[in-house]
Amino acid sequence: MRQVELAIGLVLLFAGAGSAIYMLTIGPHTYYSSEAYTTYALGGGALAILGILMTVYGLGGQRAPSLRQPVVTDQPSGGKTCTFCGNLCAPEAVTCPKCGRQFQ
Repeated sequence: MRQVELAIGLVLLFAGAGSAIYMLTIGPHTYYSSEAYTTYALGGGALAILGILMTVYGLGGQRAPSLRQPVVTDQPSGGKTCTFCGNLCAPEAVTCPKCGRQFQ
């Protein structure tokens, strides 16, 4: 999860939706001219759509790397199997040559 993008997306979503809803509830006949009203309402809607897209982007993506350490399983042939990536390693290996994780 991309936390910064998620936070920015939610702020944009709520700010844009709030602006658009406010402009739609007060109507074009109050404080603003019809051109300004349309601009503010459409701008708020566009900001809300941008917030939705940024939130979806923030929710997707790569996850944080796992903190678990690989566990060594002895093979009958004398080799080790990395439990993190499943690679068969030499018996004297200290780290997995495929994923670089250190054996316990």
